[in-house]
Amino acid sequence: MEMEDRPKKHLTLFFLIDRKKERVLLGYKKRGFGQGKYNGFGGKLEPGESVLDGALREMEEESGLSVEVKRASYAGHVYFEFEEKEELMSVHILRAITNDNDALDAIETEEMRPQWFNYSQEADPLPWNEMWIDDKYWLPYVLQGKVFQAHFLFRGHDQIVSHVIHEVDDSHSKDWTDEQLKKVLIPMDAPLQSSIDIDFGVFNSKDNIKNLKGD
Repeated sequence: MEMEDRPKKHLTLFFLIDRKKERVLLGYKKRGFGQGKYNGFGGKLEPGESVLDGALREMEEESGLSVEVKRASYAGHVYFEFEEKEELMSVHILRAITNDNDALDAIETEEMRPQWFNYSQEADPLPWNEMWIDDKYWLPYVLQGKVFQAHFLFRGHDQIVSHVIHEVDDSHSKDWTDEQLKKVLIPMDAPLQSSIDIDFGVFNSKDNIKNLKGD
């Protein structure tokens, strides 16, 4: 079965980047899927919601920061596949670059504890050991302003069986990213997506990773 034909759980991740101070805002997950890890801000898309609207909503809910629509841009799309599990996690990743007029005091919420981290090549104090193991492969694309597509095949939560990352060519990235932001992936009359199942069991799949197209 090809990627586009498989059931998917649609999610977003949002990263706020302060280029002037070379830092990125991450959130420490206090509960639920990913508890105890740092990541961007995000979650499940709701019925009738575009990728952009869902990402901005999740960002505000989890950090208290409201990002202007025009400031948000599409950074990449990642399929997360788990052996012997048919459903894919389809994650749309967005970013916004701060300016001098932004209020950058994020607040702690019931789900996330925000914290700024410096990402300069000299310091590189990002908390990699407290992040998902795949983050170190694709997060540099986000921080460097690149646009990408990726696929990761996992065994359990902490072993990457295979992965591939493809940078989107500059000549096509603007049209593609604009299209991704506008997408409504769950019909208005569809039920809410269920919580992410973190019990992935024992795995022996040989599924391929041929298709890198976004949803």
